[in-house]
Amino acid sequence: MDIIMKDICKSYGGLAVLDHFTHTFGKGMATCIMGPSGCGKTTLFRIMLGLEEPEQGSVTGIPTGALGVVFQEDRLCENLSALTNLRMVCSKAWKNDELKREMERLRLSEAFHKPVRELSGGMRQRVAILRALVSGAECFFMDEPLKGLDEETKAITISYIKAHTAGKTLLVI
Repeated sequence: MDIIMKDICKSYGGLAVLDHFTHTFGKGMATCIMGPSGCGKTTLFRIMLGLEEPEQGSVTGIPTGALGVVFQEDRLCENLSALTNLRMVCSKAWKNDELKREMERLRLSEAFHKPVRELSGGMRQRVAILRALVSGAECFFMDEPLKGLDEETKAITISYIKAHTAGKTLLVI
Protein backbone atom coordinates (compact mmCIF):
# COMPACT_ATOMS: atom_id res chain seq x y z
CA MET A 1 0.00 0.00 0.00
CA ASP A 2 1.24 3.50 -0.81
CA ILE A 3 1.91 5.95 2.01
CA ILE A 4 -0.35 8.94 1.47
CA MET A 5 0.14 12.26 3.24
CA LYS A 6 -2.72 14.64 2.57
CA ASP A 7 -2.90 18.32 3.53
CA ILE A 8 -0.39 18.04 6.39
CA CYS A 9 0.08 21.25 8.39
CA LYS A 10 2.49 21.72 11.28
CA SER A 11 3.94 24.83 12.85
CA TYR A 12 6.17 25.70 15.76
CA GLY A 13 5.77 29.02 17.57
CA GLY A 14 3.61 30.37 14.78
CA LEU A 15 6.12 29.42 12.06
CA ALA A 16 4.65 26.95 9.54
CA VAL A 17 7.14 24.20 8.64
CA LEU A 18 4.58 22.11 6.74
CA ASP A 19 1.81 23.98 4.98
CA HIS A 20 -0.77 21.70 3.31
CA PHE A 21 1.90 19.16 2.34
CA THR A 22 0.45 16.42 0.15
CA HIS A 23 2.41 13.55 -1.37
CA THR A 24 2.11 9.85 -2.16
CA PHE A 25 5.14 7.66 -1.47
CA GLY A 26 4.90 4.58 -3.67
CA LYS A 27 5.05 1.13 -2.11
CA GLY A 28 8.34 -0.56 -2.92
CA MET A 29 9.93 2.70 -4.05
CA ALA A 30 12.97 4.58 -2.74
CA THR A 31 12.39 8.27 -2.09
CA CYS A 32 14.89 10.89 -0.96
CA ILE A 33 13.49 13.96 0.77
CA MET A 34 15.86 16.91 0.48
CA GLY A 35 15.74 20.52 1.56
CA PRO A 36 17.48 23.16 3.63
CA SER A 37 17.84 22.83 7.38
CA GLY A 38 14.66 23.70 9.23
CA CYS A 39 12.29 23.22 6.28
CA GLY A 40 10.34 20.40 7.99
CA LYS A 41 11.97 17.18 6.76
CA THR A 42 12.42 15.65 10.21
CA THR A 43 8.98 16.89 11.27
CA LEU A 44 7.52 15.12 8.24
CA PHE A 45 9.41 11.96 9.23
CA ARG A 46 8.18 12.17 12.84
CA ILE A 47 4.56 12.68 11.70
CA MET A 48 4.81 9.65 9.40
CA LEU A 49 6.08 7.55 12.31
CA GLY A 50 3.30 8.79 14.60
CA LEU A 51 5.77 10.51 16.94
CA GLU A 52 4.14 13.90 16.31
CA GLU A 53 0.60 14.85 15.38
CA PRO A 54 -0.08 17.21 12.51
CA GLU A 55 -2.32 20.19 13.21
CA GLN A 56 -4.24 19.27 10.10
CA GLY A 57 -4.22 16.51 7.51
CA SER A 58 -3.89 12.75 7.45
CA VAL A 59 -1.36 10.00 6.93
CA THR A 60 -2.47 6.61 5.63
CA GLY A 61 -0.69 3.50 4.43
CA ILE A 62 2.01 3.23 7.09
CA PRO A 63 2.53 -0.52 7.51
CA THR A 64 1.32 -1.90 10.83
CA GLY A 65 4.18 -4.42 11.09
CA ALA A 66 7.82 -3.78 11.81
CA LEU A 67 9.38 -0.60 10.47
CA GLY A 68 13.12 -0.21 9.99
CA VAL A 69 13.99 3.21 11.39
CA VAL A 70 17.26 5.14 11.55
CA PHE A 71 16.96 8.40 13.48
CA GLN A 72 19.42 11.31 13.34
CA GLU A 73 20.61 10.11 16.76
CA ASP A 74 21.63 6.45 16.63
CA ARG A 75 19.39 5.36 19.57
CA LEU A 76 21.45 2.29 20.33
CA CYS A 77 21.67 0.57 23.70
CA GLU A 78 24.95 2.09 24.89
CA ASN A 79 26.11 -0.65 27.25
CA LEU A 80 25.41 -3.51 24.88
CA SER A 81 27.69 -4.72 22.12
CA ALA A 82 26.97 -3.90 18.50
CA LEU A 83 26.10 -7.56 17.94
CA THR A 84 23.63 -7.56 20.85
CA ASN A 85 22.02 -4.38 19.51
CA LEU A 86 21.37 -6.27 16.25
CA ARG A 87 20.13 -9.36 18.10
CA MET A 88 17.48 -7.26 19.82
CA VAL A 89 15.59 -6.63 16.57
CA CYS A 90 16.36 -9.51 14.21
CA SER A 91 14.57 -12.82 14.05
CA LYS A 92 16.05 -15.89 15.70
CA ALA A 93 16.68 -17.26 12.20
CA TRP A 94 19.70 -14.95 12.01
CA LYS A 95 22.79 -16.78 13.25
CA ASN A 96 25.58 -14.84 14.95
CA ASP A 97 27.98 -15.76 12.14
CA GLU A 98 25.57 -14.29 9.58
CA LEU A 99 25.21 -11.09 11.58
CA LYS A 100 28.99 -10.85 11.87
CA ARG A 101 29.32 -11.22 8.08
CA GLU A 102 26.83 -8.41 7.59
CA MET A 103 28.79 -6.26 10.04
CA GLU A 104 31.98 -7.00 8.09
CA ARG A 105 30.29 -5.79 4.88
CA LEU A 106 29.81 -2.42 6.58
CA ARG A 107 33.39 -2.46 7.94
CA LEU A 108 32.27 -3.14 11.50
CA SER A 109 34.32 -6.25 12.24
CA GLU A 110 36.13 -4.60 15.15
CA ALA A 111 32.79 -3.65 16.69
CA PHE A 112 31.38 -7.19 17.19
CA HIS A 113 31.70 -7.37 20.94
CA LYS A 114 32.51 -3.78 21.90
CA PRO A 115 29.88 -1.82 23.80
CA VAL A 116 28.53 0.76 21.35
CA ARG A 117 29.51 3.57 23.74
CA GLU A 118 33.12 2.80 22.75
CA LEU A 119 32.48 3.10 19.00
CA SER A 120 33.09 6.16 16.84
CA GLY A 121 30.11 8.18 15.62
CA GLY A 122 30.40 6.72 12.12
CA MET A 123 30.55 3.17 13.44
CA ARG A 124 27.53 3.78 15.63
CA GLN A 125 25.65 5.15 12.64
CA ARG A 126 26.42 2.02 10.60
CA VAL A 127 25.30 -0.22 13.49
CA ALA A 128 22.02 1.75 13.58
CA ILE A 129 21.60 1.29 9.81
CA LEU A 130 22.34 -2.42 10.03
CA ARG A 131 19.95 -2.79 12.96
CA ALA A 132 17.15 -1.32 10.84
CA LEU A 133 18.00 -3.52 7.86
CA VAL A 134 18.09 -6.83 9.78
CA SER A 135 14.78 -6.09 11.51
CA GLY A 136 12.74 -7.92 8.88
CA ALA A 137 10.85 -4.74 7.96
CA GLU A 138 9.37 -4.06 4.54
CA CYS A 139 9.36 -0.29 5.04
CA PHE A 140 12.36 1.85 6.08
CA PHE A 141 12.62 5.43 7.31
CA MET A 142 16.13 6.88 7.51
CA ASP A 143 16.82 10.41 8.74
CA GLU A 144 20.30 11.49 7.61
CA PRO A 145 21.70 7.96 7.78
CA LEU A 146 25.06 8.88 6.22
CA LYS A 147 26.07 11.67 8.60
CA GLY A 148 29.52 11.21 10.07
CA LEU A 149 30.71 8.87 7.30
CA ASP A 150 33.71 9.56 5.06
CA GLU A 151 33.20 9.39 1.29
CA GLU A 152 34.45 5.81 0.86
CA THR A 153 32.35 4.51 3.75
CA LYS A 154 29.33 6.45 2.44
CA ALA A 155 29.65 4.72 -0.93
CA ILE A 156 29.87 1.27 0.70
CA THR A 157 26.92 2.06 2.97
CA ILE A 158 24.75 3.44 0.15
CA SER A 159 25.41 0.29 -1.87
CA TYR A 160 24.55 -1.87 1.13
CA ILE A 161 21.31 0.02 1.82
CA LYS A 162 20.25 -0.17 -1.84
CA ALA A 163 20.92 -3.92 -1.99
CA HIS A 164 19.00 -4.63 1.22
CA THR A 165 15.99 -2.43 0.49
CA ALA A 166 15.42 -3.31 -3.18
CA GLY A 167 11.68 -3.73 -3.77
CA LYS A 168 10.87 -2.33 -0.31
CA THR A 169 9.64 1.10 0.65
CA LEU A 170 12.54 3.38 1.59
CA LEU A 171 12.27 7.02 2.66
CA VAL A 172 15.55 8.83 3.24
CA ILE A 173 16.03 12.36 4.48
